[in-house]
Amino acid sequence: MQDSQQQRSHASRSIRERSKKRRFGRMASVKLSVAVAVAVAFLLSGLVAMAAIGSAEAGSLCPVQCIQGGYITCDNYPYQKLDGCDCQCAPKDGENCVLHLEHGPPFNCAPQA
Repeated sequence: MQDSQQQRSHASRSIRERSKKRRFGRMASVKLSVAVAVAVAFLLSGLVAMAAIGSAEAGSLCPVQCIQGGYITCDNYPYQKLDGCDCQCAPKDGENCVLHLEHGPPFNCAPQA
């Protein structure tokens, strides 16, 4: 009689333990999937933000790093001092652009193709 009670007790304990393990396994997989979803959403939002910043700056990027101060003026950008210290930094659609360096005379930039 005691053996059968011990067997039932052992069986019910092992069932409870398996149930706990399954529950823990399900909870862990749910937590993991939520963490993955949050990480993917974070990465996608970062990519969207970087793309927006990149497209906004794409027109104003200049491969020359200025050591001396300067700016560029163009006829079709009235009253604007555009960033740049080399004619290649002038806007592609700039008309009659002039490079003004901090030290030296103004320089007329050739039209860019």
